[in-house]
This record gives sequence, C-alpha cells and structure tokens, in this order.
Amino acid sequence: MVFPAADYKFFVDAPLEVRTERRLRDFLQKGLQITREEVRADLEKRDHADRSRPVGALRLADDGIVIDTGDTEEIEANLQKILACIKEVIGNQ
Repeated sequence: MVFPAADYKFFVDAPLEVRTERRLRDFLQKGLQITREEVRADLEKRDHADRSRPVGALRLADDGIVIDTGDTEEIEANLQKILACIKEVIGNQ
C-alpha cells in the first residue's frame, strides 16, 4: 500500500484481457513483434510477482475502493469514478 494513512485508498485495476489488449496495442505501435499470448503471460507473471512479494505486496486495503478502468482508458472518466466514490463516502458521513 502506497499511502496507508490516506483517507481514501483506491485500487485501480482492469481485467486481464483488457490490460493484455492495451499492452499489446502499445507494443505494436512501437513496432515490437510480440504475440497476445506472450503479453498475457508476461502480465500474469508480473501480477503474481507483485501480489506475492514479501514486502509491499500489491493488495487491496481493507478499506480500499476498487476502481475498474476496464471500460475506458479516458483519464477524465476514471477520475470521475474516483470523485464519485469520494462524494458517496462524504455523503454517508
């Protein structure tokens, strides 16, 4: 967890298939020759390493809020999701 004392803890994620397609597109735009299967395997390997490292493992905080960015890559749209979560929490206090 990056900021354990933060008032709001967001875990930004997208489904593996979405992340695979995004990463593949980025690699292909850079002229790299790589297959979808290679990209997916690399992401799965990195996800496992990130979630299982002994210190600083990537995990959702108990009071964390998941922001799924699978439906859009637009920064503004994802920011609006975060702001909506904050407004909902504030409104329930």
